[in-house]
Amino acid sequence: MVLVRKEEKDAYFHGKRRSPWFNAICVCSILYLLFLVTVNFLRYKKGYNFHDLFIFENSFWNTLHGHIFWNFYEFGNHLGVHFSPGLFLLVPFYALFPKPHTLLFLQSLAIALAGIPLFLLSLRILKDEASSFLVTLCYWCYAPTLGAAFSGFHETPFVLPFLFATFLALESGNKRLFWVFVIFSLVWRETFSLMFLFWGISLLFRSQMRKTGRHLVLVSFAWMIWSFFIIMPLLRGAPVSSSMIQYRFPKEIGHSFPEIIQNFFRNPGFFLGFALQKEKVFYLLQLVIPLLFLPLFQPLTLIPILPQLGENLLSSRLFGASLLKHYTVPMIPFIYYALLKAVPRLTGLFEKRGIYGKRSIRLVTAIIFLLCLFMIFPSEVYVYVLKGERNKDEALHYVTPLELEAAKNMEGLAPRDASLAVSGHLAKYFARRKVICYLSPGFMRVFPFDYLLYYAPSPDLNVFRTHRDLSLLLEKKYELVDRKGRLYLFKRRTLEYPVEEQKIMKAIPQ
Repeated sequence: MVLVRKEEKDAYFHGKRRSPWFNAICVCSILYLLFLVTVNFLRYKKGYNFHDLFIFENSFWNTLHGHIFWNFYEFGNHLGVHFSPGLFLLVPFYALFPKPHTLLFLQSLAIALAGIPLFLLSLRILKDEASSFLVTLCYWCYAPTLGAAFSGFHETPFVLPFLFATFLALESGNKRLFWVFVIFSLVWRETFSLMFLFWGISLLFRSQMRKTGRHLVLVSFAWMIWSFFIIMPLLRGAPVSSSMIQYRFPKEIGHSFPEIIQNFFRNPGFFLGFALQKEKVFYLLQLVIPLLFLPLFQPLTLIPILPQLGENLLSSRLFGASLLKHYTVPMIPFIYYALLKAVPRLTGLFEKRGIYGKRSIRLVTAIIFLLCLFMIFPSEVYVYVLKGERNKDEALHYVTPLELEAAKNMEGLAPRDASLAVSGHLAKYFARRKVICYLSPGFMRVFPFDYLLYYAPSPDLNVFRTHRDLSLLLEKKYELVDRKGRLYLFKRRTLEYPVEEQKIMKAIPQ
């Protein structure tokens, strides 16, 4: 009997048998993709904030026009800010359809398709198709997964299918595919080298995996040195400074890696208290409650998430502890890998009570699936995405459909080669030009934009009334071209540029 099952399983993994459950996963992945795409497109149309979408689209647009991943907001090559050469894989698709919808579709596709290697991984570990199907549904309904899908556009979600495939190759004993997927995972962000470094260290504690662990430590360490200290400074034209750390930590924690380590040993109590603020504790609970806390019973498997989790919990702002940001994404595969490793241990307890084999595994995975569904409702995903409510920032920068249409018409008055600064969340609609940026005091003071498309979020937040120097700058150097309601389009007068502005303009690729 055991021999028959083994033969069936081997036939399954070599593609000699097509399971109805696998076919169902493929169909569900398509339906899930349609759901993600529909919601993202509707949110884009209704003017919700899509974090960093305009930065990435501007980088892709400039790439098509000869300036590799250059964008004005980061004032340089994006790969010098976050080394993500995997983005080159997306360029052909954007070239075919140069629209923000293309990027949103590709990100949704990566998140949806990650369910297929997860299903195969679950089947390898749990050895039950129904349970594996439920685990995949859990991943799709997991609030952090949904939060990543609706957090704008970033490179990090593209690691999901490759990480699950890496685990599958490791469990299957396919070393060649394992290293292929390791490389395809590393190329999506330079910080993933830390994740893989810690994973390699965790494998050193397992006698059968020590060789793989040593090699993984060497590969990830080499990639980290290459990314942080060679290619990124070369692309930026300057050394990677402490400000390149993903978050700005409070001074008690530190603004560089040596400072953070030193301050931790000086005052560990502050670190613990800061990381366990009420909002951050709720964030942690949202990660583990839907999964019955089971991943915590596999601490070695969770070691790779420590660098990212530390960043999320120690950030001075609560961005890291928000599910509607992309910072949780690389942790999700490791959390689910730990879950799959822990489920058989739990089901062993069921077996002692007379609930044997598949029944116990299916019971546990069904409970987890129901918890994943239930935990959507207290999350930000339900309130701000599925219900469509607007948080304070969203409400402040909301423009009506008529205002949005007017803004698009006004933007059309600015030549395509003109530099443009826009208010609020409008930048994502006008990213297909060389120089596009938020209209902010900092940028206004240093760069002479050709056009300003401006609206005041509220009378108290009129940037030109709030900052006297900007009011004088607008009066002396700009003229009103068009006005519709609270929307204003200003054009820069024909004036000589000061020396400082000339230097900045010369730094822009021609």
